[in-house]
Amino acid sequence: MEYLFVLSDKGGWWLKIDSVKQLEDYHKKTDEARYEATLDRILHGEDPYELLEKAPDIKERIRLMEDPSFKFLQAAYLKAGQLNCSVLDGVRAFKIEAGMHELRLIKQSGAVYFNSSGGCTSDLSYTQFCRRKELIFPDFTEKDLRHVRYPNGGRHWYVFIGDMQVKDGMRSKWNTREEAERIAKKVLNAQ
Repeated sequence: MEYLFVLSDKGGWWLKIDSVKQLEDYHKKTDEARYEATLDRILHGEDPYELLEKAPDIKERIRLMEDPSFKFLQAAYLKAGQLNCSVLDGVRAFKIEAGMHELRLIKQSGAVYFNSSGGCTSDLSYTQFCRRKELIFPDFTEKDLRHVRYPNGGRHWYVFIGDMQVKDGMRSKWNTREEAERIAKKVLNAQ
């Protein structure tokens, strides 16, 4: 499967998914890593509200509230309470609900976009993109910059960052190396 990563005009890389097959593949490859810590907490009998009560200070409470596995544990407990079921059934119901939401976004908007933390949206504008064979989010550095001027009288400069050709709107070539590099650094800073 090929993956299309887009760089939001507001910053940050997102994986674009526009089919049920891609969505299924994404979840098969990410769910275990995303939910493993939460399932461990459930299997060890952790209760999110008890964890918050036992936190020695506000810093620990804030750290807990920012932890993705804690957030999911809390959501699973809430869902289990709403449905009057076990916490594991709450996890399952929460995942089904999230999946249905993602499918609705694809149907309504044509695509759903996931960030590297698993958050999703359907409202995203972008100009930069790269395609990859592996589900690995781009993380480019200045070391990944390449400037190309084609031989045999090539007059323009093209710039690549890793496996991505840099664009500025519809523009992908520049008259000077400096101009191309300035645009590339702007893209690097937007990650």
